[in-house]
Amino acid sequence: MCGGGGYSAPPDNSLELERMRQAEAERNRIREEERAAQIKAEQEAAFGTNLSNAETSARNRAQRTLQQRGLNPQEYMDLIEGAIADQRVMVPQRDPNPSQYYTDDFINNVLMNEQAGRRSKYIRDVDTVYSPGFENNLIQDTVDDPYIMDVLNKQRTAAQQQIDRAKARGNLDDTGYQGALTRLDELFKAGTATGQKLGGSVLQGYKERLRSIGDTARADAGRYELGGTFDPNVYHSQRDNAFKDITTNLEGDLRGALSGTNFFDIGDIITQGGISQGATNPRLEQPAILAQRKEKQDAQRGLGGQGTF
Repeated sequence: MCGGGGYSAPPDNSLELERMRQAEAERNRIREEERAAQIKAEQEAAFGTNLSNAETSARNRAQRTLQQRGLNPQEYMDLIEGAIADQRVMVPQRDPNPSQYYTDDFINNVLMNEQAGRRSKYIRDVDTVYSPGFENNLIQDTVDDPYIMDVLNKQRTAAQQQIDRAKARGNLDDTGYQGALTRLDELFKAGTATGQKLGGSVLQGYKERLRSIGDTARADAGRYELGGTFDPNVYHSQRDNAFKDITTNLEGDLRGALSGTNFFDIGDIITQGGISQGATNPRLEQPAILAQRKEKQDAQRGLGGQGTF
């Protein structure tokens, strides 16, 4: 067996190699981060340019759209600018195609929404004045009562006078007189109901006239288009003029509607009085016929007296 020096193991440089590997990895990480930052910066720069170009294009197209519709761009560009600013926050960061969010539909929708908003406001303004039933507040259902009662009372007075004359001539006794008055009261109640119907028809015509003004105002508000005008005072003036006209013609229209109606048929009243007093043929108890019978009886009595002498 040979003698001599022993075997030496190679030095352990694994730690140094690991250090070198980690250093290289760190350098690679830094290079990747720098590259990513550069790409991000380039994308953000491109996004900013593309977004600005998309918004500029939207403004230009909006102006053309407004001009094509006959609208003044200066009047509506603040609206467009506000919508562009609102849309900006909806565009995803670094989106490669921001123009897809500023299409012609976007511009048309902005204008349509503005028009719809104005229509809604105008309709609310109309409803504030012409709320359902507003015409009933202007024209109360009882406004015709004094004129109906005046016509009825005048006719009743005339009928009462004829009843009184019939009694004075002896055509009606006390029982018949009370029967006639009872019938007079019945006809007064019936006449009141009839008068209310006739007067109500006149008032309903007035209300429909006023209501149609409110309906027209509401329809015009709902048809409003950008560039047009809607002035509620136009309809307020129409309403005021119509109400003034109604107030002026109220009495004449009501009396005209009632004048052709005889609420108290004196023949019917006297007939009922005759029935009450037991007349076998009540129609003969009417004043004109009774007067003729009285004259004939007087004449017969005169002839009989001459024969006696």
